[in-house]
Amino acid sequence: MTLTKEQLEFRSKIYGAIGWTGLALILLWYILKSTGFISTPLWIELLPMAIAVFTAGAFVQRLCSDIVTLKVGVNNLKTDVRGLKDRVGHLEKDMHYVKAQV
Repeated sequence: MTLTKEQLEFRSKIYGAIGWTGLALILLWYILKSTGFISTPLWIELLPMAIAVFTAGAFVQRLCSDIVTLKVGVNNLKTDVRGLKDRVGHLEKDMHYVKAQV
């Protein structure tokens, strides 16, 4: 299944939003914890680590999405270059023909 450029950009934005939200939640958690507003059991203290893992996964997904977008762009560029090479080849043939006529 090939995604369009718009779909890939949308996914990239979603992954970025998830990642930054996760980082903001972790920062807020540690600020509240260090100031003493949050007093929790151990399993809840491990929650920021779980959020960090989820956030890292979102950033990896965004990176993969950006790589796919880059790959699509490079493939389009390759196709355009092939077409350009063909056109230049035709121009060279035409120039040789014109030179022969002159």
